[in-house]
Amino acid sequence: MEKLESKTVYFLVQFVGDGPGHGMYEVKIEGGQILGKIGGPLDLVGKFFDRSDPEVPKDYLLSATRFGSCSKLYLLQHVGDDGWWLRQSSTRSHDAYKGRVFDTVSKSLMPFKLPKVKKEALLISAYGKLYHIAHPSTHMPEPSFEVYDPDTGSWTTLSTFPDNRLSHIDGYAVCYDCILMSIDDRGNFWVYQVTLNQWKRVKIPTDRDSNDYYPFHGRAVVVGRTIYALSLYGDVMAYSLMMEELADGSINYSLDKPVWLHGLRSLFFRDAKCEPIRTECLVHLGGLNFCLLQTVERDFSFQRVWITIFDVVSSGGIKRIRTLGSTMRKVAIKGLGCFFIESGFCLECEDLEPKGRDTMTTARNMQPTDAPRLHKHEKATLKILRRQIRRQKRKMMNQRSKRLAVMQKVFRLHRYGKGSKV
Repeated sequence: MEKLESKTVYFLVQFVGDGPGHGMYEVKIEGGQILGKIGGPLDLVGKFFDRSDPEVPKDYLLSATRFGSCSKLYLLQHVGDDGWWLRQSSTRSHDAYKGRVFDTVSKSLMPFKLPKVKKEALLISAYGKLYHIAHPSTHMPEPSFEVYDPDTGSWTTLSTFPDNRLSHIDGYAVCYDCILMSIDDRGNFWVYQVTLNQWKRVKIPTDRDSNDYYPFHGRAVVVGRTIYALSLYGDVMAYSLMMEELADGSINYSLDKPVWLHGLRSLFFRDAKCEPIRTECLVHLGGLNFCLLQTVERDFSFQRVWITIFDVVSSGGIKRIRTLGSTMRKVAIKGLGCFFIESGFCLECEDLEPKGRDTMTTARNMQPTDAPRLHKHEKATLKILRRQIRRQKRKMMNQRSKRLAVMQKVFRLHRYGKGSKV
């Protein structure tokens, strides 16, 4: 495999400890390989919103998106549960929440102009503007949807999301002059047409099983006419958003049945000491190359992050995943608390935002030069995974044996008294 340009992946995490509320870590990729040894440490790039500061609300929520530059991450606090009952017009409730811009190159942290503070909201970067929309389930007073124009430095109110049922925006994709939003876990989809300031429901063909239209979470990656996204269960899916222009000039939107992409070979493994909830994000590395970051909460001195890089290939008209590398790294969490992965991005890769019916060319980066080389890698990856599972099973059996021995000893003492032999 020839040596290819280096990539830097940043990912944002939410800590559950009493110190900083959020932090950022980085992963280096070079020549199609994830740098650093397996089990090695990941260094903290930056810490945000120290909750030991009385001016930082301890229950705040955060939304983040890259905007204006490949290196700048916009961080916007939202009202947490305890702040929900504060009046929205209150100066106290507004001033307590912060908006910051973190530059991953200079490591600087600068303020930016806040929109109307909302209980729960999503920050979306699309077509040179910054959108801030409240989740429908919050029943927030107006304005629930706003847009920031960097040229004027002002926020403008937009059309309210039309469906007022209890629901949550799980994921979104920016494509074809609109923002596609995956609403709640029932597989409802809406598009917001940015040029017309209009909402349209995405049609699901009635002859298809509604269960085929699975929701996705996080920011999806759009390459050409295909939307790549993570399902709520951690699988990679590919969607096709179809547009039909009507006689009056309006456009109807519909989704084709999602395609499940098989072939992912991740080292991800959840042992008995980890919480069942997995958090993850999908990061675009350019072309049809991606990075998948996964973790599970672990209440010890460290927490593991699994990193897998892969590309999407087509064979016989069928798309599948070709795993290029997978590893596990550790994050020291002493004094920080466990964490959840919230989002991520690649410094060297811009977010693709196709306009209209345009298609984007796909570069071939970080792909193996031949199939035999990939075959050897996949065999080695599976061998490491099986070895990890066997080692963990032995460890769990040893712990179980120790517990049984202790229980037997307690039983003997209870039944026969101290010093008795059986």
